[in-house]
Amino acid sequence: MKLPSYEHVNDPVWIKKRKKDWENIFYREMDEQAKYRWKYKEKYYFDGDVDSYIEGNIKASKREGGSVEGLDCPHIPEGIIYSPAETKEQLIEAIQSLVGWFQLNREKVLPRVCSGEMASFLNTLPRFVGTPEVGFSPQLADEMFFWIYGEEYDSNRVFPIPLGPDNWQPKLINYSNIFFLIVRRYVWCLFDENIAADKLEVQNFIFESKYQRYLLSMLPYVDVEFFSKELFDDRYISKKGDLIGGYQLVIRRFFMSLLGYKRPRDKKIFCRDFEKAEDLKRKILNLNMPPEFEDFVDFINEQKENAYRYTE
Repeated sequence: MKLPSYEHVNDPVWIKKRKKDWENIFYREMDEQAKYRWKYKEKYYFDGDVDSYIEGNIKASKREGGSVEGLDCPHIPEGIIYSPAETKEQLIEAIQSLVGWFQLNREKVLPRVCSGEMASFLNTLPRFVGTPEVGFSPQLADEMFFWIYGEEYDSNRVFPIPLGPDNWQPKLINYSNIFFLIVRRYVWCLFDENIAADKLEVQNFIFESKYQRYLLSMLPYVDVEFFSKELFDDRYISKKGDLIGGYQLVIRRFFMSLLGYKRPRDKKIFCRDFEKAEDLKRKILNLNMPPEFEDFVDFINEQKENAYRYTE
């Protein structure tokens, strides 16, 4: 299998920073895990060797599942978010190798496992708009998002290139997550007074006009249950199949902040850039939105800061 070329992985400065980033990931997610569950991920995080990652992933799966036939396979999402790639071309090669493995080894993998892994792959792609993982290049995440999803929302868009020897080119999914992640970045960068400086530096791509354009293009088409006056359970899935409950408070905070209201626990209204906030508010309110959104705006103006946790 042809491996991506990662010349930067030998740079001492890059290695030093990468080690610090790995410690952050390790102590957050893997500190109490058996070594066989994370050692191959650590190697991949530093060298990008896809073949070695796949082999290590399969060996770990065998130990976890007791060598149950049809369950031993690599996990594509981790192969993306832990990649040391710094260019789009490098990451595409890694994705091609990971997806291609399933197409070349379908007789070894249970169909339900294979379809589940492909769904996980598609559900991972929106994370590019939220920066996928510590140490993942924010510039690359930014480039990948717009390469995959285009400059404006398109519900019929497919992955930009065929993947693997089967030339699989799936339709993109999970736009509700994209909506949430873009809105959350606006909340952090515009209205969160306590965001850490390094996090703000990573997230402030959101101020570029292309993010505003994408958000404005998708807003008229998002699930109207996002604008419900009922505060749903965190696990609530809408009639259209979108996760709503876990996203609602961030969505409400965003629109409350734009309209000039704070959350009940906040001491004051904070906005990092009033000009940008006013421009975004004006453009959103001028969109041709469904009546549910107009009712949602009226609801916020009526309830003010109490709208944050209000429920019918």
